[in-house]
Amino acid sequence: MRNESNHVDTIADWAQDCDKSTGLVTTTRVTHATPAALYAHTANREWESDKHVLKAKLDPRECEDIASQLITRSPGNKLNVSRQY
Repeated sequence: MRNESNHVDTIADWAQDCDKSTGLVTTTRVTHATPAALYAHTANREWESDKHVLKAKLDPRECEDIASQLITRSPGNKLNVSRQY
């Protein structure tokens, strides 16, 4: 399912390639489709976690969810993330 030749670079990729600091500000979940466009590649905006991938009857090892991409893949794992309390 994962064919990285179909992936386009994100704005975060461009900035990080130029040694810029990157981060995001959001009022929703960081795995929501809108902020996730900064760092994730997914065929379905609903695949925020393994639970959602399994619900679609797919293998999470083949269809990496958005949350996993934030933690394990570039550019997500290089983002500066903070939380307001």
